Amino acid sequence: MRWDTSGQTARLHYARIPPSGSYRLYVHGLHDPAGNLLRDTVLALPVVTDTLPPRLVDLYPIDSRKLGVRFDEPATGCDPSAYRLQEGPAVWQVQDCPAPPRTDFTLLLAAPMTPQTAYTLRIEAVADTVGNVMPAVARTFTFPGDPEPANPGDLIINEVLYAPAQPGLEFVELYNRSAHALDLREIHWHDARSEPQPLAERVFLIGPGAYVVLAEDTAALRKIFGDVPVLLQPSAWSPLNNDGDAVVLKRSDGLRLDSLWYDASMGQSSRSLERRDPDLPTWLRANWAVCVDSLGATPGRRNSRYEPDLAPPAVRFVAVRDSFTVVVFFDEVLDPSSVQPRPSNWTMAHNPRRPPGCPTHSRSCCTSNDR
Repeated sequence: MRWDTSGQTARLHYARIPPSGSYRLYVHGLHDPAGNLLRDTVLALPVVTDTLPPRLVDLYPIDSRKLGVRFDEPATGCDPSAYRLQEGPAVWQVQDCPAPPRTDFTLLLAAPMTPQTAYTLRIEAVADTVGNVMPAVARTFTFPGDPEPANPGDLIINEVLYAPAQPGLEFVELYNRSAHALDLREIHWHDARSEPQPLAERVFLIGPGAYVVLAEDTAALRKIFGDVPVLLQPSAWSPLNNDGDAVVLKRSDGLRLDSLWYDASMGQSSRSLERRDPDLPTWLRANWAVCVDSLGATPGRRNSRYEPDLAPPAVRFVAVRDSFTVVVFFDEVLDPSSVQPRPSNWTMAHNPRRPPGCPTHSRSCCTSNDR
């Protein structure tokens, strides 16, 4: 039994946990500092006993030597023997233990895990604060590799559904085009009006080639599009404007990783805006197209308009504008960094061979062969 500092509250602790039911609490023999005796009192006391064991609600790799586990209630999870990584390194210690029961634990491994490898963690003999022991449970996960800091172009915006047919279906799809794992907790996102917020509240690793979908309502999205491998619902969702908005990705230190500014003319109501080529710039309007999938969007999978640019650019024609200017027209947008006034890019020969059919008095000639 314990009194509070006011002397008016007593906390009674059971010697053993009673079953759920209705009980009577008898209070007698107590008095105040003046000696006034409390008359005998009988109180009705409903008791609802926790008979449910703790449940594993989250398992995630932190790095090659650490795993995070989370239970749905405070649990006695400090014993390393309660955890076994099948076909993997042993769990040799639980971080910050011994300690009182809590919901989150970090498991330290005896050796590093192998990147891009699936493991199964088995947990047993973990109890809650009243002694309910959870049955053995096994959970499989893939370790994507130790994370590295994201650089511009590593994590890109790949698809946006800003004008869905039903409320709650807005989403932004991201794609890891780097060759290493990324930690989403270290990356923030926002639109044109909202403040940056982290993509994840805890360590969240994704491997190369992985898709990540940020959803306004994960349950609504699954109902329409089915299972999505990596689906996150931010704590706050700023609605994406149908007539134009921005989606911006930044590192936690403020470095911009990618950004998309779209307007209504680029898309279509009830259909997502898809990136055609992950290797082309985000700012290039020609790199975005309306989804043609029957569902109107492709969250968590390859875009229906995935059309990587594999053809080199070609010259359409050359025009002499005046005595000092020659204009060269190409069949697609060029990378500005490659268009430089250097001899390796441009060479003009004296009296070049004129193509057949090009008049001698003409100052321009429409051909893609006379370069």
